[in-house]
Amino acid sequence: MNERRPNVLVIEDDIDCAEELAELLESYDMTVRVAHDLSSARARAAEQEFDVALVDLALGQENGLEVAQEWHREGRFVVLLTGSSPGEVDMAGFTGAPPPVMRKPVDVRELRSLIAPD
Repeated sequence: MNERRPNVLVIEDDIDCAEELAELLESYDMTVRVAHDLSSARARAAEQEFDVALVDLALGQENGLEVAQEWHREGRFVVLLTGSSPGEVDMAGFTGAPPPVMRKPVDVRELRSLIAPD
């Protein structure tokens, strides 16, 4: 059986947090690319298709909701990451079923079950 490794795009402005999350996901046999702002995220997405984007909502001066809503409308799988309560996230801009929201620090086992369920 030749299963393809999930391609994950992590969009997180905290460099240490992004690298730690990338390393953890790679330990679960996932291919991970990291972006620290929206322009880098869009560039990475243009370079390589991804199976899931993990989008931090607070990216310094930028708002991750912008790209998350755009990609969600395109049918891409997005998981929102927040330091706040998931119930405080404004989901009004999402059509259809909203994407999952996870509070940081992320429970990697829960995240893994979303990305690559057994």
